Amino acid sequence: MSPANQVKTAEREKLRKQVLDLADSIIDRYVEGESFDSIAKSLPFKITGHALHYILRYSEETASFYADALDMRADFLAEQAIDYAKQAANCGDSSGLKVAIDTNLKMAAKLNVKRWGDTNKLELTGKDGGALEIKADLSLTAEQAYERLIKGE
Repeated sequence: MSPANQVKTAEREKLRKQVLDLADSIIDRYVEGESFDSIAKSLPFKITGHALHYILRYSEETASFYADALDMRADFLAEQAIDYAKQAANCGDSSGLKVAIDTNLKMAAKLNVKRWGDTNKLELTGKDGGALEIKADLSLTAEQAYERLIKGE
């Protein structure tokens, strides 16, 4: 390994250790609605929000804690949406709060699909709820099949 690469590796490991030392408070702030970018700007060392997110998500020490934090953040966003809805009901102008509610609920759905996401289910059944029957007449030529299609047969 070249001396330059050794320096970069040592710097990355130092940064990783600094993040892991503050992991509990960083994840708490994230759960409570702060973005990784805003958290990164407030830390006593220089790091980007993306790097902060990456370290917490993929470090062996914090990966499961981070996964739990996503679920907690989804719950927090949904609870905030309820609070915004109550505020909107108490004041006359609810247009700004509607945007906040919709945004929070969409983010909650993305972070925890099982709990907050919309599900669509399509079931196909045949006559009287039985098995679906598919009939195909393979004796027709392409022209004959096209003519039947046009006629709606």
